[in-house]
Amino acid sequence: MQFNDFLPIVTAFQEKSKDISKFVLPDWVAMKNQMHAEKSDLTLLVAHRLCTKTINLKLAMYALLQDKNIYATKIVYRSLIEHNVKNQYFILNPRQMPNLGEFYLEFGEVEEHIAMLKAQRSFSSLEAPAGNTLWQEVFETYPHLAGKQGEITEAINVFAFKNMTIEIARQLKEHAGNLNHFENMLRNYWLCSPFVHGGPGAEDALYKSFSALDPEEQKDLLNLIQIPFYMAYENMQFILFQGKHLSQRSRVCYDYIGKILDEMREKHAKSG
Repeated sequence: MQFNDFLPIVTAFQEKSKDISKFVLPDWVAMKNQMHAEKSDLTLLVAHRLCTKTINLKLAMYALLQDKNIYATKIVYRSLIEHNVKNQYFILNPRQMPNLGEFYLEFGEVEEHIAMLKAQRSFSSLEAPAGNTLWQEVFETYPHLAGKQGEITEAINVFAFKNMTIEIARQLKEHAGNLNHFENMLRNYWLCSPFVHGGPGAEDALYKSFSALDPEEQKDLLNLIQIPFYMAYENMQFILFQGKHLSQRSRVCYDYIGKILDEMREKHAKSG
């Protein structure tokens, strides 16, 4: 089979994405706005935001596949998987932290600030006054955290990709099917690493859209099309269910997405 043979499948998933968006989006946005205004459930709000970002990445993947750009698709796919792992972490909340969302928003901002300071120091010694350490600059920006270097480091490590995957895997160990899906997703994450970093292992993909695909490559391409769709909308279903008190139509939207997911699974199971 050629790459072109898979384009109708890409189109089908794009169209179903549009159908879900048209049906669910008004309630989805209203739910986000209400959570933001009330600040009642920051953990669910963070999950909601991550899910929305994941959907945007999925749509970007489909656009790239329509352009026959497998290389760039793999780069976006790796980012999508990272978003999805973080989304799963907030959905499952393995540590059962009552303030997980607030904790993430505070220390996530600090982590980004530290990364910015490190980048500045790498490229220009003029960015920091002589004698100022990195942590002194951090504490100048966040005085309420002064002297809490260990606490900051520990908080940031909670959301390190490797640590999140370990905790999610422990949470899923009682559910073999879900754990297998999760492990396959992580495998795809590492397989996409050469594309992100310009490694030599990614070079063949530059030409795959112009040549015949072997069975393994066909399976890989089909996964690129299908997996992001199911990832994104299964997460959306969960968030709609958890936020059912925020929208009268949340159950209707939940059922509609479930119907679409079942329809697409059945359709493509039959087509092989």
